[in-house]
Amino acid sequence: MPSSKECLALNKMLDIPSDPASLDESIRQELQLLIKEAGCSGGALFFYKSKQNEDFNWLTENIPIDWEDRIHTKDSNIFQATLEITSSGNSIPAFPTINLTGGIPLSINAKIYGGVLFYDPAEKTLPLDQLVLIARPLTFLISRSQANGNSQDVFNSSNLDLIVAIQDISLGVQEIQHRVSEGIHKLIAPDGILLFLYYPEKNRLIEKKRLDLTTNRTDQFTLTLKPSLVEACIREKKFQFVRDLSSNSLFNPEVDGMAEIEFNSVLCIPMEAGGIMVGAIELVFSQSPALTPFQMHILNAIATSFANGIISTRLVQQLRVASADIEANRWEVIRSRNTLRALFDSLPASIYIIDQTYKIIAINISRSNRIESHPAQLVGKKCYEVLYNRNEACAGCLINDTLFTGNGTVRNNQIWVDGEPVDWEITTYSILNDKNQPSQAILIEQDITEKRRLEAHVVQAEKLAAVGQLAAGVAHEINNPLAAIIANAQILKRDLANDEDNLESAKLIELAGIRAAQVVKNLLGLARKDQYKFEPTNLNETIYAALRLVQHELISRSVTVKKDLSEDMPLILASRDHLQGVWINLIMNALDAMDGQNGHLQVTTRSLNNEFRIVISDNGQGIPPERISRIFEPFYTTKNLGRGTGLGLSMCHRTIKNHGGYIIVDSQIGVGTQFTVVLPGNTGTSQPKPQGG
Repeated sequence: MPSSKECLALNKMLDIPSDPASLDESIRQELQLLIKEAGCSGGALFFYKSKQNEDFNWLTENIPIDWEDRIHTKDSNIFQATLEITSSGNSIPAFPTINLTGGIPLSINAKIYGGVLFYDPAEKTLPLDQLVLIARPLTFLISRSQANGNSQDVFNSSNLDLIVAIQDISLGVQEIQHRVSEGIHKLIAPDGILLFLYYPEKNRLIEKKRLDLTTNRTDQFTLTLKPSLVEACIREKKFQFVRDLSSNSLFNPEVDGMAEIEFNSVLCIPMEAGGIMVGAIELVFSQSPALTPFQMHILNAIATSFANGIISTRLVQQLRVASADIEANRWEVIRSRNTLRALFDSLPASIYIIDQTYKIIAINISRSNRIESHPAQLVGKKCYEVLYNRNEACAGCLINDTLFTGNGTVRNNQIWVDGEPVDWEITTYSILNDKNQPSQAILIEQDITEKRRLEAHVVQAEKLAAVGQLAAGVAHEINNPLAAIIANAQILKRDLANDEDNLESAKLIELAGIRAAQVVKNLLGLARKDQYKFEPTNLNETIYAALRLVQHELISRSVTVKKDLSEDMPLILASRDHLQGVWINLIMNALDAMDGQNGHLQVTTRSLNNEFRIVISDNGQGIPPERISRIFEPFYTTKNLGRGTGLGLSMCHRTIKNHGGYIIVDSQIGVGTQFTVVLPGNTGTSQPKPQGG
């Protein structure tokens, strides 16, 4: 099948006017176009002066002077090349010594009309078979020139116009078929016309169409090509002319027949162009026609041109399908690109791709946002310049290992943001080219600050667990002597009932032992796992107990405590020991905040609208606003090393949450901090004011 380029060249040749008044000029234009399609500098057209095949007429285009002399010298190489073409009817190869790049014959149905020689100083190989196909319109014009008006030997103007028209791929298939039918009817007037389109790649299927000029009727069938006149025509690529069907064994009514028409004579014309068999045209006659060689010649030209038109139409259809596939693939690529871009930009990790010169090929939103820019503004620039404000590659960068060895790397980089260290883990991966060599690299930067913090917290937790176990062991050892002290103090109280001075001393010993035992009990409560035991509890009593436990700290730090505890507080269903631990933590945090200054601590309790509020406030240093949101995180502390574990407020938050409440924090630098604990009420029972310390 001709390529799309060949079809385009052929159409250009056919576009040249064929009016007899401008026949010589048309021949020259056809020659110029043929030389251009061959990619040569010049050429020479030779053709017989008349149909008797006497001397040659010559038409030259941009050839050297020595060629002009040789074409008229019968013993020259140039003239001998013309004789070889006209005698054999075949193309000739290049003859480099005289800059002859090749030659082709001009023939129709094995009749030689002349030929074309191509000239070019550079050695090149010409597609001679393609040039023969492209030169067919030029051959038609040469045949007209030889005829000198004799319509029995050459194409007249109307025939040539029909041949040109049916190769116009801009016409629809129905229009081309109509013109073919019309032209054949004008030429020989058959009783019926059948068109067979052959598809060897589809298991020898053929399309059988009936072309009816008078009724514009087109019947179409699909058949398997079986032995018949049409099959012989297609297989042998020759005319099949049967004047009397009664004496012919090849006639197959299923294939060759035509319904509603009685006929006795059949002419099958092969449709072939460029060595490609397209099908056949079958003409049927009620009586055997007397066809002249000229008419047979015209029918063959029509069939060949029709074949060219069908081939061109199929090529155009294939190009349209290919174009549609390309367009569909383009949109698929665009959709895939958009999907990958969305995925690329939605990843929380910072990702960018660079080449071997450190230029950014692609970068995601997460990375560009870190420098308050847009990816489009960063692509094409060096990464160390736009991302790190450096004039050279970053110190410690391992990207060269990936770009030149293909190995992945991992390194850590710490930067400071708003006075806080931020740890980044930078991982690199190579992108290989078609030679399996690294040409680009992907860098993935992940914020591992929280990971490092949690790792440190795990280590701290392990230490605290060991300390807790030690505290539990020590507490049990202290309980034994405390029990003896309390027991003996009680014995002394009984024995000294009448000695008031010594009796008071025994009471003080007993009270001190009881307080020490309570401290040990609380220490054990903090060391063991949380086991909530909810029971009716007086909040004020838990606060008094907490204050008693930290009494020594309050005195040693000269802190003034103001208690504003509401009387007639209802009981609350709560875990007494856990709430007491909350108050101790909040009070100790307040003491640490007021360390080294004249401290004032205030504790307030209120019950309103079935809700309890416990407020613990101080006049300490205050908490910076940017840290308030994190003070309840486990292991987060603002205290100096050795002063806190970061677990106290976390435990408070967990305890209050387990009671169905919440904590409100209000703090100002240099003014102080206020913690408000809100607990839901669950009973209306009142409780007398407990005895405080």
